[in-house]
Amino acid sequence: MTIIQLNKGNNKTNFLISVLIIISVTAAAWGTFLYNQLVSARHETERQEINIREAEVLNAELKNNLYGVFNEEKIESLINQQSLILEKNPKYLKTQQVAQY
Repeated sequence: MTIIQLNKGNNKTNFLISVLIIISVTAAAWGTFLYNQLVSARHETERQEINIREAEVLNAELKNNLYGVFNEEKIESLINQQSLILEKNPKYLKTQQVAQY
């Protein structure tokens, strides 16, 4: 007579397979999270590069405006309009130096 015994498996292999499946799922979820972080960092880097380029353009425009204000022709015309006189040998005020202890 044959006796059939059900559920006579090795519990150690079932436990090992369960642990490996849990580790695989965790690794896949962690990999997805890291990939999303990497993509976000790349997009942020691109946005910052665009901001830097825009700031460089604005800086160049401001420098151009500043140099335009200090243009010699404009300064000379301003001097002539306000009847200013160019002093060749200016005398500057000097303050007395206080002795420091």
